[in-house]
Formats: sequence, C-alpha cells, structure tokens
Amino acid sequence: MNIELWKTLPLRSCEEDADLFRPFMSGDIEFLFGEAPTMEYPAVEVKEDDRNYYVEAETPGLTEKELEVSIEDGVLTLKGERKTETEKKEGKVHRSERYYGRFSRSFSIPENVKAEEITAHYENGLLKLTLPKGEEAKPKLVEIKIN
Repeated sequence: MNIELWKTLPLRSCEEDADLFRPFMSGDIEFLFGEAPTMEYPAVEVKEDDRNYYVEAETPGLTEKELEVSIEDGVLTLKGERKTETEKKEGKVHRSERYYGRFSRSFSIPENVKAEEITAHYENGLLKLTLPKGEEAKPKLVEIKIN
C-alpha cells in the first residue's frame, strides 16, 4: 500500500512551496532570499449579503480592456495580461517584484446565482463583480402513502 504524505496542489509555484519553509528559516537566510514574491494572479475578496455575492479582484495597472470575465458550466473565470513596459531605462534593476504575463483565476459559483444578471464594475485597479442570488431550491416534503 502506497501512502502519499506530500501532495502538491494544482497551480502552485516553486515560490509558494518555498514559502512553506520560511517560518523555519533564520533571519540571515530570509535576508538572502528576500520577501515573498508577488502573486501571479489577482488577490480576491469574496463576500455575500442576503441578495448578492460579491467578488473583488485587485488588478492594478490594467485597463478594463485587458480583462476578461466569463462563466461557463458554473465556473466564473477572470483572465488578463499585464504587459511589460517596453520603454528602455538606463541603469540596472536590482529587484523587481512586479509580475508580468497572463493570469487566470477561476471560481465555482453557487447554483442559485443568476448568471445572466451578473454585473461588473472596474475602477482604480479593482474589478468588482456582483452576482445576484436567485431562489434557492427549497426542500419539499412529499408524503408517501403505504398500502
């Protein structure tokens, strides 16, 4: 029988795995490696109230034209691309924690979301989605007669 003690989750980077060990490192080693790198996908906050679910994604430096939001088979997907600056600058870059490139973030949404009524608003690098709740399937008592 083979027991797997360490399981790598999908979409994990080497940097994320290395961060698991940071609490065990001395301050000297932390100084050499620096702080944790910037995440390659937008940080999100998911909230809800009685009428809606809310998803807010931080996407600084992007315009709304560089973002794509879609729903397919109950999965909400945010996609975009942060392009590098093409302007050449003199001097050396000693440290860069900015991430450039394509990103994608997906979430399973509850069945009671009215997908056709979802709205999106983008301002100052923050994408705000409002997912209206529909009627939840209410349990129905069915009485079955025994002969």
